[in-house]
Amino acid sequence: METARDVEKALFLGYKQRHKHDMDEMKMHKLMYFAQREFLVRYDEQLFSEDFEGWKYGPVLLSVRTLFRTALDFQDCAEIKDSKVKKVIEFVLNEYGKMSSWSLSMLSHEEFSWKKARRGLKASENGNVHIAVKDIKVDAVRVRFERKHGVELVY
Repeated sequence: METARDVEKALFLGYKQRHKHDMDEMKMHKLMYFAQREFLVRYDEQLFSEDFEGWKYGPVLLSVRTLFRTALDFQDCAEIKDSKVKKVIEFVLNEYGKMSSWSLSMLSHEEFSWKKARRGLKASENGNVHIAVKDIKVDAVRVRFERKHGVELVY
């Protein structure tokens, strides 16, 4: 299992290489979420252990908040060597990296895991309810089924 910081580094630098500019914080949160979900889709394992919280604009990682609030410094991060992880990062950058932060936010609002973490909260409340990995696995099973059968399931 990778650290969230190492995955953040790979996504950030991969995005910058493709688009020639830094990504914003919201996009990083959403790409991290979709990377975690994609790893669960393909391998039924977590990519990293840090938990997301269900905030009003979608899943949020506190490590990403810290990264963007302090400095975008990746000197303490390792290079990702695992080929499975590299493939998922490439997929996420290709599939979701070109989308706007707001589009990714809206896409994340379709996820069962985010909806469950938001239960009982007003739309304007940030919220700090953790998104359970078992709930992201529900989303992963849905994606796996949709890809296999060419249908879209709605929660």
